[in-house]
Parts: sequence; C-alpha cells; structure tokens
Amino acid sequence: AKDHAVCSPEYYALFGLPAGTPMNRATWIAAIHPDDRARAIETLERAIAERVPFDYEYRILRADTGQVRWLTGRAAIVLDAAGEPERLVGGNIDITPVKQADIRQRALIELSDCIRDLEDPADLAYAAAEILGRTLGVSRVGYGAVDPVAETITIERDWNAPGIQSLAGVLHFRDYGSYIEDLKRGETVVFADAETDPRTAATADALKSISARAVVNMPVSERHGVVALLYLNHAEARDWPAEELALIREVAERTRTAIARREVEEELRSLAASLETKI
Repeated sequence: AKDHAVCSPEYYALFGLPAGTPMNRATWIAAIHPDDRARAIETLERAIAERVPFDYEYRILRADTGQVRWLTGRAAIVLDAAGEPERLVGGNIDITPVKQADIRQRALIELSDCIRDLEDPADLAYAAAEILGRTLGVSRVGYGAVDPVAETITIERDWNAPGIQSLAGVLHFRDYGSYIEDLKRGETVVFADAETDPRTAATADALKSISARAVVNMPVSERHGVVALLYLNHAEARDWPAEELALIREVAERTRTAIARREVEEELRSLAASLETKI
C-alpha cells in the first residue's frame, strides 16, 4: 500500500514508538508538533506536486514522554513507470541539542536586554518569568517572597500560559506536599509528576488543581536563609532535563543580582534625598 512507511529501529526510537508500529501519513502527522504541522504538510504536498527532493525541519512530540525533539532531513520523491509519485525515500537527523542550545542562548540575550532596559524590580522579575515560560513551554513561571516560619509564599504577579490561572496571593506550602523541608535547607525541588513523587503523592490532586503536576522550585537564599522562590509549574507530567535546570538557575541568579542592584540603587537615592532635605 502506498500509505505505509518502512522505518528503521532508530526511527521508532526517535519517535518514542514501539518497533514495528504501523507508520503512515496519519501517524506521521499526529507526531508533529501542532505549531509545525501545517508547514510540514505544505512542504510535503508541494514536493509531491512538483516531484522534487525537499529539505525539512520540524518538531515532534515523542509518543512515550511527550518530549519535544527537533528533526531535520531530506527526502526525495520516487516516480513510477508512468511518471507518477510512487513512494518517498528520506532520512531524519535529530538536531535537538543544537536547537536547544540556540534557544537557551537567545533567552539569555533577551534577559540581558531586559536587565539593561527595565528599572522596576517587579517588571524585571515578571520579564524573566515570561522568558523562561516561553522558552521552556511550561504552564506557569513566577517569583514569590518566602516566609520559612509561616511556611508561606506571597506571589504578587506571575506569568501564565493561555488558559492557566494566576497563583497571585498567599499560598501555604503544606497544602501541596512536604517539600518545604527541602526548600528550608536551600535545596531546589524538582519533580516530574506529583502523583509519583513521595513528597507530593498524597497532595497530587491539590497540585493538579493549580496546574502544577510537574514543578521546579528554586529557592533564593541570603545570609539568614531562604527569602524567595523562583517556581515553574506545568499542568502535565514532564521531565526537567539538566540543561533546562541549568538555564533556570542562570536566569534566577542573573535576575536576583540585577534586582538586588536596583534595590541598593533605590536605597542610595533615598538616602541622598534624605541628606539633601536635612542640609
């Protein structure tokens, strides 16, 4: 049958599918990231109509983990004796590491621009949250002040993907699990699925109700302990690869340094104004 693909074991592994899974146009289209699907189909149909080899680049969502992978490749149209398209021959290359490195670098450049241009600490914190949210494709990113004694976080403003509700307000950590103990020690809390992590299994429904089934909580500590928290939430289970955690940490450190500098500058301005008044 024409609507059938013969695939290598590496192809199945790349797409996160069991070897031997029937592959056809429908299963290929379903695997492509929704934002790239129309363009990929257009590229294929144009190549078939024009009977020419074609290059492509698009993202897929692995069937087993939902992880995004970037593919590039080249394919050629093979014609039958009548000159009609008979089959497609091609190959893929996984360029995910290269694409991710480029995306992370662009995120840090964008953050540098915000640090240069934004004066208000609250605006800067929100800009950093938005950059992380868009870059990593998560549901929510925010920054809040932590009271380790009351075990609360106070959130003034957070970035939320379309359809995700803000967490602005005061939240009690114990309502969502026992990981406040880790945060008090200054440890970053990471879990891919609230339902399976022992710290959150009993409170998974509460976390899912706030679109936080997968979480990164990165504490910001000063001399007297934890004072703030950079948090990333995702409504579905997802892994947090080491390169993502490294980006989150770098954004957190750069943002905290910039905010601290602005706070010192504001204190100096206030002090100078006070001295001028006294003189």
